[in-house]
Amino acid sequence: MKNKKTVAAVGLTCVLASGLLLGNIDYATHTYAAAKLAVKETAAVAGTVKKNAAQKKAAQGVEKEESVYVTLDANGGTQDIVVSDWLKNSGVGTTLKDQSDLSEIQNTKGDEAFTQDGEELSWEAGEQDIYYQGKSDKELPVSMEITYKLDGQEITPEELAGKSGKLEMKITYKNNSRKRVKVAGEKKEVYTPFVMATGMILPVEKFSNVQVDNGQVLSEGDNDIVAVYGMPGLKESLDLDNLDFGDDVSVDLDKVTDKITDTATITADVKDFEMGQTYTIATASIFKDIDFGDLDGTDELNDKMDDLSDAATELVDGSDKIQDNLKNLDSKFDTYAEAVGTLEDSVETLNDGSQKINKAAGKYTSSTDKLLNAVNTYVDGAKKFSESTKTYSQGTKKLIEGVGQLYTAAAPFPKSYEEFNTQLEAYTTGVSALLSEDNMNSLANAAASLKNGVETADKGLKQVQSGVAAINKGASELNNQDTAALIEGLQAVAASGDAQTSQIAKMAISYIQGAEKLAASVDASTNGTPDGDLDGNGAKDLAAALAQIEAATDTQSKEMNLYTGAGALEKSVGEIAKNAETIRGYKAPIMDASAKVNASVGEITSNLNTIYKSGQLITANNKKLESAADSLSKNAGKIKKNSKKLTSSSASFRKATKTLANGTKKLFNGVKKLAGSTDQVSDGIGKLAEGALDLYDGMKQFQDEGTGKLADAVTSLLDGSDDLQNRAKAVNKAAVNYKSFSGISDDMDGSVKFIMTTKEIKAEK
Repeated sequence: MKNKKTVAAVGLTCVLASGLLLGNIDYATHTYAAAKLAVKETAAVAGTVKKNAAQKKAAQGVEKEESVYVTLDANGGTQDIVVSDWLKNSGVGTTLKDQSDLSEIQNTKGDEAFTQDGEELSWEAGEQDIYYQGKSDKELPVSMEITYKLDGQEITPEELAGKSGKLEMKITYKNNSRKRVKVAGEKKEVYTPFVMATGMILPVEKFSNVQVDNGQVLSEGDNDIVAVYGMPGLKESLDLDNLDFGDDVSVDLDKVTDKITDTATITADVKDFEMGQTYTIATASIFKDIDFGDLDGTDELNDKMDDLSDAATELVDGSDKIQDNLKNLDSKFDTYAEAVGTLEDSVETLNDGSQKINKAAGKYTSSTDKLLNAVNTYVDGAKKFSESTKTYSQGTKKLIEGVGQLYTAAAPFPKSYEEFNTQLEAYTTGVSALLSEDNMNSLANAAASLKNGVETADKGLKQVQSGVAAINKGASELNNQDTAALIEGLQAVAASGDAQTSQIAKMAISYIQGAEKLAASVDASTNGTPDGDLDGNGAKDLAAALAQIEAATDTQSKEMNLYTGAGALEKSVGEIAKNAETIRGYKAPIMDASAKVNASVGEITSNLNTIYKSGQLITANNKKLESAADSLSKNAGKIKKNSKKLTSSSASFRKATKTLANGTKKLFNGVKKLAGSTDQVSDGIGKLAEGALDLYDGMKQFQDEGTGKLADAVTSLLDGSDDLQNRAKAVNKAAVNYKSFSGISDDMDGSVKFIMTTKEIKAEK
């Protein structure tokens, strides 16, 4: 039975190693599961794998599963370490005790609280599993270094980007976790047995002739999938270079040691070099369940060989079942592949839709931000509009009243202006006639005659003044003289003189005659007889009359001095004549302008009437406008409040659509990879079916021909490999003891894996 367990464990390890060699960790995992199923079906051969972890969990109720995510640069240098821990609680208690040296610890899936005392953690789990993560900066137990050569010359990743030529990429895995332990009583250095596998996708448009020395290259459409692996420190832990199986066993150790290596080299012809991220998984769990302790001693060797013979028979039967199951899987895979294709189309449609939604959401939320600003402006404007509406209403009322008054006042304008226009035409016609050339000539002649007449009148006036003075003097001496002689004398002067002198003499005669009448009336009133005409008061009256004549002649003399002004008038007549022609030319423009004004007056009054009527309609609607403005102002506050809610909701909507777009994009990429791998998986199933057939044939041959030889070889191997056995036990123990990177309680079982991602190499655009 012990032999069966050992064979099963070794078989499982070999199957997993084969999976790594095929270059696909997922494939290795599934193959591992398939191998476990096969072992179960051939229980007589394989037995059961020890369930140490399950037993411990059942005993104490808590298991810690840890994943360490490491971000590397393109050369493999560590940039960031994030650790994710899962405490599996079987429900035995509400408080979980844990140990961790992480910083920035936070619960990632629940709201369970914890307390911390140094590195001791206490979680209030309430019978729930705990998921938490934190950060670390301590040295990793494993690391890797990547170097690049182009055409034989070492080159940095930055320099390599965009270059073409023969590429050599070397990955060196390093194991930093080792201890000195006792092996067969001696201190030996043993490494924790980490297996590290690296995968990458190389597009065929940039990579061709891809080859690896310790892994596998799988072609998948437009890409080559490369997977390589290494077991750093294992060769040293097993001391394979110094291993001796004895002369009875012929073993080519080079074939073994070549595969237990810590380096992997990838070569390819590259064009415009660019490379995406690489992914590396490191774990020691593979070696935990291998128990080399059952091989102690040789007393049970014959029993083990008998068991091995029986196991060979069971293996033949088991391989036959595997073959049948793979045939069934192969026949049903077409349905699966078709479903994956449909899923890819559906997810692509979903992804396109979510991306469009995300873009539309960005535009929508951007618009809501603008809307909020516009609403704020609108609300302020609405308030101002409401206030301005009242002012406008009052102003329009006054304006229309003024227009009505203006219209009333302007109503007579057309008729009045028509009369004015008629008068203006008559006036301009008269002015033109007055300023005609003939009148200007007559005016010039009259001005000259006036000047001459004034000079003559002046001379006659002086003579009259002298005569009046003499008359006055003589009149004062008159007593009983008859005034008839005086009048005759004046008449003689009037007849003999020129027109001006004659006029003055006639005026004097009039004055004398008036004086006579006055004297007569006086004498008549006093004496009652005509004999006293010039006596007493009558004479005095005559003297007074003559004084009046003298004064009149003085005045006339002063007026006659205007001949000086007449001379100036004569000079001005020439200028007047010149301007008269210009004035006459103004008539036509004046009349044209007047006609236009006359037409405009009618139009103005008509427009005033229209404005007035329209204004009445406006004022009639002002109350409605004021009411609407009040409603607008009241609703503005509600609009502003609701718009804030809208923008707040749009932010959540924008975040949700972005999350949706990112999620569907990742889903689409994953489904696309899945769909792209269906052909590869189908080919793999076919190859597995073929391999299962070969396995069956081989098992049959092994049963027929190899059992005896194998028994002999095992006997020799055990006799000569005590040291290998002891070292293998130490390696197994190191794997079992490595439970956590960040720390773990003594009474807790655990497992840990490292997932490392390198930075992509891109050429600058």
